[in-house]
Amino acid sequence: MNQTMTACFLLLVLAGPSQAQLVTTAELERLGARYGTVEKASTSAGIRGFAEIKPEPSRHRAVAASFAGLVTARHVGIGDEVAAGDLLLTLASPEALTAQTDYLDALDAARLAHGQAERDALLLEDGLIAPARAAASRAAAQRADRRVSALKLLLEAADLDPTRLTNSGQVETDFEIRAPIDGHTTMIHGDPGERLEVGAAIAEIVQFDVLLAELRVPVDQARTLRPGMRVTLGDGLGEGTVEAIARAVDPDEQTVLVRTIIEAPAPSLNVGQRVPAEVSGTPGSELRQVPEGAIVNDGDRYGLFVVAEDGARFVPVTPAGGTGRWQRFTNGPALGTRVVTGGTAALKAHLEAEGGNAP
Repeated sequence: MNQTMTACFLLLVLAGPSQAQLVTTAELERLGARYGTVEKASTSAGIRGFAEIKPEPSRHRAVAASFAGLVTARHVGIGDEVAAGDLLLTLASPEALTAQTDYLDALDAARLAHGQAERDALLLEDGLIAPARAAASRAAAQRADRRVSALKLLLEAADLDPTRLTNSGQVETDFEIRAPIDGHTTMIHGDPGERLEVGAAIAEIVQFDVLLAELRVPVDQARTLRPGMRVTLGDGLGEGTVEAIARAVDPDEQTVLVRTIIEAPAPSLNVGQRVPAEVSGTPGSELRQVPEGAIVNDGDRYGLFVVAEDGARFVPVTPAGGTGRWQRFTNGPALGTRVVTGGTAALKAHLEAEGGNAP
């Protein structure tokens, strides 16, 4: 049994009833079928466009001002490499001072409230006070604890250390803003003498070991894409894979957003850059091609009519774009397999007419 017949036999075993329905040799001749063979595709991709480079979300942090204040020093510039904990800005912030003193006052109030609650509990045991008074003391201690917890969270959110403040009892006169992760600064805001309000954007830090490349693809081409397909950036800037294909279509451009992951990008690849990108087949798979029109679209799947001695049968494939007169695919017939390359629309209509078993 030759290679073509072996491939067809295995495909027929794996195929469902409708996929394996035969179009006889006589019917192929009557329908005017034309034939060709599966060829090896070149490595260039069938879908090309320009991709915008963006940070990978888990490797990107935006830093904002937790307190309003006046910038007294800036310690880094745009593009600098920083480590987690490195100093970015120093502020003189009355709000930060107030938050620290409020926390210390709340600790003192909580200690007094717990002391009063303990004394009232003893007096209650001796029958010297009413139960309501002891209950009121316990409730006051609980309220004091809740205030301490709330103020502690506020300090922690601003990278102020409540434990150090508790142990030392000394407030920090300078409010320091530090890098939350290792990476490079892609934005830094705040010059000495400038006032920053609460929530003002201060810095963005990006780790460049993995990046996103987003490109917009025409709807008809996007239908042939699948997660895992290979993506190659121009000028040797990096390679990666398709991560997701958006379900929303731009109403004006009729394009779909395709998000790709670029691992180990070139050092010269930067966030915000627009670069040429090409999409090809699945990594590790052999990219094959057939003449345009050979691959049949059945709505939710694609396939080829593979030719054997007794006729032709529909075999599913995974499309991988096209280049002019060629259609590319993976996960289907092997190289050299004889397929129907012309008259496929008539073959599909014929099978639909034969009992409704379309490919």
